[in-house]
Amino acid sequence: MSSSVFFVGPSGSGKTMLRRHIAEELRSLEVSFVEVSDYPFIYAEFLRERLGLSGGDNFKVGPHGSFQVDSDEPLRRAFAEMIECVRLQMASGKVLLVEFAHKDNLGTLRQLDQTLLGASRIVYVHSPIGMRIARLARRASAPVVVPSLAGLAIHLSDDHHMPRVVSESLYAGDDLALLREDPVISTMLIDIENTVDRSDPNFNGRCLRPLDEIVLWLLGRN
Repeated sequence: MSSSVFFVGPSGSGKTMLRRHIAEELRSLEVSFVEVSDYPFIYAEFLRERLGLSGGDNFKVGPHGSFQVDSDEPLRRAFAEMIECVRLQMASGKVLLVEFAHKDNLGTLRQLDQTLLGASRIVYVHSPIGMRIARLARRASAPVVVPSLAGLAIHLSDDHHMPRVVSESLYAGDDLALLREDPVISTMLIDIENTVDRSDPNFNGRCLRPLDEIVLWLLGRN
């Protein structure tokens, strides 16, 4: 039976770490799943513009293969493409772990129809902005471009670099209150405040233990 877990919240809050944790749990239980991240869809918009395939002048090139985007339009296209991918995967009965950061998380989730949304759980991860910026400053993995006889592959990292101006502006907001107020979203929402590092003795209880019910929910559906 199709199911999805959405990991949302500001960049640098720890979504990827928690998504990886659930992925490891599902692998150990031999549950098959598909992971979906917003970054490849946004990066595709960046490449299309740089190659002159989409028009516009919305992206500025940054260090380590990163970029800054000055318009919401390419982000809207990227997220619409991502949501369509999620919709198709869920329609085929897949279990999905979906991660994204958007200043309008509620609007993005509402693009799913009620049936698919009802087969989902939402993990909202948040941290103080200073902590998020410090974490993002440590990320510097650049894309790897690999040519071959079959064509060209671009490998993106979860730990991709994000220019500081982006982390301080575009994804700086916290819309947890809006998600809590939504009568549908609030019933499937798990709120995790990630203010400790993995080495902290409180990390498991504060950040990982709340995910146990997600794993049990997925097992109950599959």
